[in-house]
Amino acid sequence: MRVNITYSVELDKVSEVVQKLLSETTEKVTSLGTEFPKVSASVKMENEKKALHLIDSCRELVSIIDHALFDCESILNGYQQTLLQVRSQEKGIVEGAPDDTSESR
Repeated sequence: MRVNITYSVELDKVSEVVQKLLSETTEKVTSLGTEFPKVSASVKMENEKKALHLIDSCRELVSIIDHALFDCESILNGYQQTLLQVRSQEKGIVEGAPDDTSESR
């Protein structure tokens, strides 16, 4: 069973968190690339039991990869929204600052 957890990191650490998730996911993609061809080989050898086991294993890897990519997507969407908010606030502060060029003479 999967559960969602929430934790916070500094804004400048978001990239590191996503990169770590992607790195871990790369290992799963590599495993899938190794296991998937074995399915076809098992079918060719008429070893359906092994093929079924390998298919289940591959499906599990695909699920893990999909969840990791979804997590990365969610994190990056939140990061992007936060950056937009920060930029908007910074722009509002700059636009709201008194205009020094309009001093009375």
